[in-house]
Amino acid sequence: MPFTKPNHTLQHDLKATVLNLELSCADLGRIASRLDGPEVLEIMRVIKGLYEEVDRLTTIPAKTKLSELEE
Repeated sequence: MPFTKPNHTLQHDLKATVLNLELSCADLGRIASRLDGPEVLEIMRVIKGLYEEVDRLTTIPAKTKLSELEE
């Protein structure tokens, strides 16, 4: 993404979203550490899904920049 004001705002929002997802994962991990049984496994599945979204979201700026270079 070129460094324009709207894209800068989008990048900032994307980074904030990623940070919030990571903090949510940490909070869920703390909750899971106090539980026992199948609830823990379900929370771990949720955490895994959230981290997959974090990975996907963090690659968006690089993919966008790459597609602009190919044009």
